[in-house]
Amino acid sequence: RSMGTSHAMRNFAAAVRVKQCGLPVAAPLAAVYHRKLLFCDQSIYISEYVEGTNLHEFLKNIRENAVERYRTMQELSERMADIFANMHKNNLWHRDAKATNFVVSKDGNGEYHVTMTDVDGIKQYFYRSEGKQMRGLWRMAASVMELTGITRTDYLRTFEMYCDEVGIAKKLRRDIYYRLAEKAEKKFKQR
Repeated sequence: RSMGTSHAMRNFAAAVRVKQCGLPVAAPLAAVYHRKLLFCDQSIYISEYVEGTNLHEFLKNIRENAVERYRTMQELSERMADIFANMHKNNLWHRDAKATNFVVSKDGNGEYHVTMTDVDGIKQYFYRSEGKQMRGLWRMAASVMELTGITRTDYLRTFEMYCDEVGIAKKLRRDIYYRLAEKAEKKFKQR
């Protein structure tokens, strides 16, 4: 691999592709690499700095009353479902979607925004499969499973919003949801 395209260049190209698809990603600024003869010995990818808190820390530290917490979780569910649905619609999938790879920020109007900061795990479909399509959802669920503030309703809400956006029939959702829950739990136990 060190003889091929540098890691930084692959990440830069992935970020550009994701940005062109209209997905919220830290804007790519530069890819710098150095080769010694045929081999790449340094590879640095630089993106814009995204102000905010990573999703895992944000969810861990929510200290709102029940009504505000519900609104916040609903808004975040909507943002995450939208990201994964738009990735799918653009023939992309995320092999390592975890809460630490997303940053949450709040704008002047009080609305939350979620931005991807790690594009290394974003791949293009060569063929569509449920495993790849749904991987981001269950990997994300596994990465926040230990947080006490996350409820089953939060997971289900995100899943339902995702299904509505990509057009998964209601009669198929229950079986898919349980399969994803099983995978997320298994991944969480492996950590």
